[in-house]
Amino acid sequence: MDAYESPDLSLSAALIAAGHTLSHIERRAGRAWFVFHADPRIAATAQQFFAGGLMVDARALTDHLRALKNALQEGGAGR
Repeated sequence: MDAYESPDLSLSAALIAAGHTLSHIERRAGRAWFVFHADPRIAATAQQFFAGGLMVDARALTDHLRALKNALQEGGAGR
């Protein structure tokens, strides 16, 4: 299974809050992409997010969102 990738900041924070592991952030054509370790459940979690049915801890979501924003501001893309 390949890694799961998304340029969506909110989705990425939600995936981390749901227990998926971020591998790294990389830049492609000036855009940040969040790359997650391969997990057979991650696509279903993403579908739940987009359908509005993903339940995660609100504090965890905001903490991960803040951490991802900080990583982007500190040049974390490409690590």
